[in-house]
Amino acid sequence: MQHALSSGAKNIDQKAIAELANESISNGLVWSARVKAVEELTQTLSKNLSKEFEKETAHWLTNVAREVALNAGGGAMGAGAAGGFQGLVDWDPKISVEDNLARVAQSAALSAATGAAMGGGMTVGMKALGHGLAGAKHSWLLQKRLKLLAP
Repeated sequence: MQHALSSGAKNIDQKAIAELANESISNGLVWSARVKAVEELTQTLSKNLSKEFEKETAHWLTNVAREVALNAGGGAMGAGAAGGFQGLVDWDPKISVEDNLARVAQSAALSAATGAAMGGGMTVGMKALGHGLAGAKHSWLLQKRLKLLAP
């Protein structure tokens, strides 16, 4: 399901669900009992995973926005702290405390804004790159399969 969500798939691969069910059922069951147990587990997994998949994909944009916001916040906190520390390191004893504190605040604010932009931007960029690479891989595999089918 994680792969389906991350790759932008519209549904869950039924073959993968059947394989999971087959691997989950004990080899101690034989013949029709095993086949029946695999079929029942496949149906249950398919129903439950499809329901959860629909729930997750319905809120996809909200989830992406939350991830971007959290990474932007983390970037702002880390870079803001570094900028504030840099402002303290650059303390100038020749000017007033008020001017020095203003410089520390300005350094922290500028660094925090840059960190937020980089954190959010990198999240969006990496997501776009991931989707692009997944699409390229899918296209490559499709072309490879079509070549195998060609006479």
